[in-house]
Amino acid sequence: ISVQLSSADLLGIKSQYSKGIASSANTTYITVQASAIRNVFGSDVLAITDGRGIQVRNYFRDIMSPILVYSAFDRNQGVLNLTFSDFPDPATISFAKIAIKNSNGGSALSQILSQSPVAVSQDGFTISIYLTSADLNQIKATPNLASNKNNTYISLAAGVVNDYFGNTSLAVSPRLVDVFVQDTTNPVLIGFGLNMNSGLLILTFSETVNISTVNTTAIVLQDIISIPPGSTQYRLTGSASITAQNLTRIAILLTAQDLFGLQVTR
Repeated sequence: ISVQLSSADLLGIKSQYSKGIASSANTTYITVQASAIRNVFGSDVLAITDGRGIQVRNYFRDIMSPILVYSAFDRNQGVLNLTFSDFPDPATISFAKIAIKNSNGGSALSQILSQSPVAVSQDGFTISIYLTSADLNQIKATPNLASNKNNTYISLAAGVVNDYFGNTSLAVSPRLVDVFVQDTTNPVLIGFGLNMNSGLLILTFSETVNISTVNTTAIVLQDIISIPPGSTQYRLTGSASITAQNLTRIAILLTAQDLFGLQVTR
């Protein structure tokens, strides 16, 4: 009788490789309950109980390298999904061997991933990499890099991950992702600072912002969280300069007119 193991059972066995089970002929034994099979007359097979396990006669070690078969990049959530032909061991991931590029050419824009949190799909074939804020913000700050499906390529160096038998994955030349999810989340202002001596206003956002789109006349400072009758507010009229302190932080130097307007409005 030949039994084709399910993916779930195969994953269960292979993931125990480090503990020795089925790692060689010397560590592969079988036990059988009486209810496992019956003869043509309906009689149960004689059980093979623990302590009387039968050693395998023919054993073939897993020597196949995992191959990338599917990829998806969610720019909105910052998640890269990589699906392989065999079960990848997430503990062996080499993040420095993973790059997101904008083409398959030699001069392509590229972002090499930093060490990131990962999760494994229930079937064991897919690794989900949750990009760090730094990596995701750098991608968003780079024009024409992973901004749509046509400029999102995945490149993997050889050995980016091993399977549970230690077989290293094969290299993947830059290839378009199979699925791309666009960023639909608006940036959120999460904090600000104001220096009334220098007139420097610092705005900090939840993600990368485009400094060229700043409209200072849409910024209003007020003395309370909401505006009831009799409260005070001041709308900026412009700026002396606007600079990016980093990808998520903008420094606005107020004009002398606005700084004076704020001081007399107090």
